[in-house]
Amino acid sequence: MQFEYAPNWSGGIEDDAPTLLRLRDSGGNWIRRDSEYIVFLNFRSISSESSNGYYALFPNWGVFGSSGGMYHIRNGLVFDPNDDFNIGAGIGAGLSVADWKARLRARIDLIVNP
Repeated sequence: MQFEYAPNWSGGIEDDAPTLLRLRDSGGNWIRRDSEYIVFLNFRSISSESSNGYYALFPNWGVFGSSGGMYHIRNGLVFDPNDDFNIGAGIGAGLSVADWKARLRARIDLIVNP
């Protein structure tokens, strides 16, 4: 899936928020063209009329996570510096995409099947 990202979207993570990951780093915008991400999006109704409803996908600003639900994959490793899902994926963990997903699925399974 391809998506567009605009760093000036309203409702996003503010640059002056000290406890949140900024969506900019020393290289510029954190979301970059031709890069891979694991992205959690929120499906929302944006408009309707008598016979049609219109929907869009939005980042999960403020819903969960420190990066709006967008996790950069760098050199095959998921960048999740704040370990948003408490799966041992914080800075320096170096989890592969497959390991990150497996740990997340196991965490979900613990919640759904206590």
